[in-house]
Amino acid sequence: MVFEDTNAEPIIEKRRKEKNQRRRDEFSISSPSRNDNPPPPPNSSSSGLPVNSAAANSSPANPSNAAPERVRNAANELLGTWTLQVQSPDNQRLQLILTIKQDGSRFYGSIGDQTGQTPLNQINVQGNEFNFKLSGLQLEGQVFDFSLSGKAEGSNMKGNLNLTTQSGASFTLPMTGTRTGQ
Repeated sequence: MVFEDTNAEPIIEKRRKEKNQRRRDEFSISSPSRNDNPPPPPNSSSSGLPVNSAAANSSPANPSNAAPERVRNAANELLGTWTLQVQSPDNQRLQLILTIKQDGSRFYGSIGDQTGQTPLNQINVQGNEFNFKLSGLQLEGQVFDFSLSGKAEGSNMKGNLNLTTQSGASFTLPMTGTRTGQ
């Protein structure tokens, strides 16, 4: 005698949809700690964690998963090397170099100045809007925790750089960026 559970299929489908929805909510990645060299490609053993994305699971048979592909394509606007201009609190122009790369569904990047680059601790992407976080950034002899948030459109980027010094002073500075390389 064979028994067939007709209720199992809808439950499995519901759980799969819930899991895919959680994956669609946000891209994020963790990076290794500071060094003066750019981070290694993510397919090496010291790479960051994979970006959570349901885009890899989308298929024509399931159009409800198609939206993450659009988000993933918009995130491609962030890829490349950017020269960022930030106006410091004492009216000096600060220039930073930001690099964002992707390998499959993995994003990784670094930020710094002419003296060295620091891998980003976290990259969050939703569409063409982003938020990058980093603790322990060394710039001009000082150590900062920062977050960089904004929006990329084509070869331009605009947003805010939020810096917190070790002594607790906090600054929000406007930032603009121009793509300088792929």
